[in-house]
Amino acid sequence: MEAVMFKTRKLRKRKYSVDKFVKNIHGEFARLEYKKMGDAIALLYTEIPAKYRGKGHGTKMIREILDDLQRVYKKIIPICPFVEKFIDENPQYHVMVERWEA
Repeated sequence: MEAVMFKTRKLRKRKYSVDKFVKNIHGEFARLEYKKMGDAIALLYTEIPAKYRGKGHGTKMIREILDDLQRVYKKIIPICPFVEKFIDENPQYHVMVERWEA
């Protein structure tokens, strides 16, 4: 079963407006929240459904998203610890990282 990735707009659960990437995993949804910041995109928060954690779905989702972002955005700001760890372990994405100080 092929999982389909799509983008939705304006998640309003937080005090600020963010967008999210969503991936369907067998009828449940994993997501990566992000916010555009100038010419970079900040990757804020990743959530994987509990029964799919630790099975590689999050890693696959992050890889797919970063591969897509490489074509559109040249710089990312990894705020999410899961994304940051993934990038640390995959040096091909290091060139995309723009550090940001709060």
